[in-house]
Amino acid sequence: MVGKPSRGAKITLPDWAKYVLRILGVVNAIIALVGMIWEVRSAHFFLFKYADPFRPSSFQIVFAAMTLVNLAFVTVLFVTAIRFIQAKVSAVNLYSVAVSILFVYWMVIRALWHVSGGVAASVAGATGVGNMGIAPFAFLLVVPYLYPLLSVGVVQVLKHHYGTAQPVSA
Repeated sequence: MVGKPSRGAKITLPDWAKYVLRILGVVNAIIALVGMIWEVRSAHFFLFKYADPFRPSSFQIVFAAMTLVNLAFVTVLFVTAIRFIQAKVSAVNLYSVAVSILFVYWMVIRALWHVSGGVAASVAGATGVGNMGIAPFAFLLVVPYLYPLLSVGVVQVLKHHYGTAQPVSA
């Protein structure tokens, strides 16, 4: 098959492309670790210490759900970061799918803000404190979502141009 790696074939990247993947990996690993720390601290506080008699009853459930989504995403981000540090193009698909799912998650959160009743208030209240894990990733370049879009674009270009396997010479 054309363009598909065969067994025994090795994907070869130029050195500069390996450096780009490794830099992206280091940045994403730092973002993931910071996000994990922020999310765990936020979760500990809002699930176990914070008591507000005026918060909506569904706040804790919404917050817990957001926390789980954040922890799952940060875990995938960290795993792909390690693979990028190893200069593995194979992590590009997982990374791209995870970022795509994250964009869908952001759109769902945005839509839930407009639902009537206590759910909208709970989602609105939990958004700022329940998304601490993904906040460093989403706002790294100050412009919301710019870094995720740019990073996916970069890894997809690298995969497209250099992701085809070359036969191993005997």
